[in-house]
Amino acid sequence: MKTRIIFLLLLCTVMVYGQVVKVKNHYSLTSQVKERAFYPVFNPEGTQLLYTTENYKGLNLYYIQTGEVKVIAGDAGAGYSPMFSSDSKKIYYKQTTKKDGRQYKSLMSFDQTAGKSVKLSEPLRSLKEVNIIQKQVIKKTAALSSVSVSTENLKIVLYRDGKRTEMEPVGKVAGYIWTSLSPNRKMILFTATSKGTFVCDLEGKVVASLGKLNAPVWYDDSYVVGMVDKDNGSFITSSQIVMASLDGKLRQTLTPDDTIALYPAASATSQRIAYSTPKGELYIMEIEINR
Repeated sequence: MKTRIIFLLLLCTVMVYGQVVKVKNHYSLTSQVKERAFYPVFNPEGTQLLYTTENYKGLNLYYIQTGEVKVIAGDAGAGYSPMFSSDSKKIYYKQTTKKDGRQYKSLMSFDQTAGKSVKLSEPLRSLKEVNIIQKQVIKKTAALSSVSVSTENLKIVLYRDGKRTEMEPVGKVAGYIWTSLSPNRKMILFTATSKGTFVCDLEGKVVASLGKLNAPVWYDDSYVVGMVDKDNGSFITSSQIVMASLDGKLRQTLTPDDTIALYPAASATSQRIAYSTPKGELYIMEIEINR
């Protein structure tokens, strides 16, 4: 009996020690964002939040400090993978137009200071070409190193110093998705279909295996945030937001079991994590990591 009590005490100690992420505040934005909102994206400072509709129609901007909401665009597809400039002054998104029954996409830039959008590319049939133009614009305005990564035909493609390299860090799989560069631009985060989520270096060497962690995003160079979801073949039945460390010492669920939390956004600068629910509710968590 004494041995069992000691074991339980040790187990509790380990469990407490493992909880290195503290959720200091967890709140809904429903009262401020009155329409259904999905797929949040933080600006670099973590003070603004882009969101869209379930089918990516339109793009809105929420100011966390004031609760103000601004409409950026109402176009179909405008909410698909929008991006902020490094200084948060501009927002890049796609505009969809139709001609002769065909869809075309143009890269748009919304200037927060001027309060208006300008077109950065002519209408193109290929979304891939528009995405490449978007990455070129962001690299040029941010004066970043000539390194970028994307998913093309379900493969990881690294662009470095003008050279294009296709990568398969975990071998042949059905597809590589949710690919992104780390903040220090030295690692690649990706999900390999049926194998899980991983991090590799720019040479393709796997440096971390994070298990099941869908829609992963970088928190900083050491931590990744994603969702662990389950479905019944028709719709998602459960999903929690999970934070994991690259060194394997942390894997912690941050949301309640009774909440279906989807598609997180993360900002280490503001120590915030945002997510949406199937009902179109936006939530923000303010966290603290005891490293």
